[in-house]
Amino acid sequence: MGKDFHVSIVEISTFTDYVYHLPKRMIDRRTPQDDQATFIELNREAFLYLGIDAHQVNGDLHLITNGYVGAVPLRMPQGGKGKAITDLIIRPRYGVHETNCFAWMSELADFAGVNLTPETDARLKLTRSEGTPTPRYLVAQEVINHMVAVVKSRGWQMFNNEHKQLERPVGNVDWTQYSKQSADPQKRLLFPANVNVMTQNHSEFERALNVLSEAIQIINSRLTPNRVKQNCMENVAFLQHQVSLSSSVKHELEPFRIQKREGVDVQQLKRVLNAFIQQQSKREYSWRIDFSTLFERYVQKLLAHTVNQVFNNTRIVHTLMPHYSHQVSQLMPRYLEPDIIVEFAGHKIVLDAKYKSYFYNRFGDDHKSQQERIRFDIHQTIAYTSLIDARIAIIMAPVDGDEVVEEISQYDRITIGVLGVPLNWRHARNYENRIRIFFEKIIEAHNEKN
Repeated sequence: MGKDFHVSIVEISTFTDYVYHLPKRMIDRRTPQDDQATFIELNREAFLYLGIDAHQVNGDLHLITNGYVGAVPLRMPQGGKGKAITDLIIRPRYGVHETNCFAWMSELADFAGVNLTPETDARLKLTRSEGTPTPRYLVAQEVINHMVAVVKSRGWQMFNNEHKQLERPVGNVDWTQYSKQSADPQKRLLFPANVNVMTQNHSEFERALNVLSEAIQIINSRLTPNRVKQNCMENVAFLQHQVSLSSSVKHELEPFRIQKREGVDVQQLKRVLNAFIQQQSKREYSWRIDFSTLFERYVQKLLAHTVNQVFNNTRIVHTLMPHYSHQVSQLMPRYLEPDIIVEFAGHKIVLDAKYKSYFYNRFGDDHKSQQERIRFDIHQTIAYTSLIDARIAIIMAPVDGDEVVEEISQYDRITIGVLGVPLNWRHARNYENRIRIFFEKIIEAHNEKN
């Protein structure tokens, strides 16, 4: 149906206030605002899935995007009769200068050590199944990377019952066969037996190799960007040397069963294998990737070579005091969790990585709305400093271009830094050096004020 109406795909970047004009066939000119309200209601579930705020302002329809990238179908009022007519795609706001945003995201995820496998939602089927799904090479690359880890650790071994000739009676000896062959003096000291042998040559591993063969074929496809191919070359060469791969691809349809007794590497590989199989059969489904997580891990990777010590996921636990009622307090968060706490030059510093548009004004934003966007994050960060007895906090956010942006402010005895970090992993060494220098500057500024 999408092709019959010729409704263009809607493409928006993250952190954008986009004014969308409904196609003329989909509205009644006499009641445009009513049709806009209907459009918002029809797509409420899709907007919620991608974290989109949709509302009307002065007769205009605004679609405000946040930290997700992905794709969902759009249902249309009036001429569309409430059915899905086209798709909406959200791409990264930062890094838009890259010619292929998926290849760029893949490289950034590799650097940050993040699994870029997208979530899918079977309830929301896309109308352009060949145009809007995330490329398969993203998941194919994950299959290759996780298979390397499993092969190196030899962690996916199972017992296999094999018939062997042993030099001593071990296991389940076939005495009937032994009595027959013992007539031969050369075989009197050989005992035919069935023994359990640890091996990787089992049915599940063979199925995984089928998926791996298909993943490598996708990576070698002409549709895969050269940079992604280059990133995979070393791992593909290693696997081709270590395991037996078939040239004829056999599509696996059944998901792999994940068992708790298996090692972490095997469980992670099976999750990626299942995502690959699912994507093969469900390419028409909506998908999303939380870019906020990718940015946070990118920042952590930059900091790993910058600070003396990094504490990730330090949880400040919420405890209910006995002998009091807890009508309100039981609703409080179970714990508070700063993104990162670091030690640098003898100082504890709270770091909060926010994939937000602090350095980018959304369309129609005034000073007050920009101020409200950052107010909550500042309050939260200062609260964390008081809980861990720190006096310095830094909020890190993405910025366009290739230059790190630095700002320092003071709230009483708390020094707050804002650091704009470009999303360009190729210049990571330069950014690490700039971040280290900024840490020295903010500590010096804090000591002068205190």
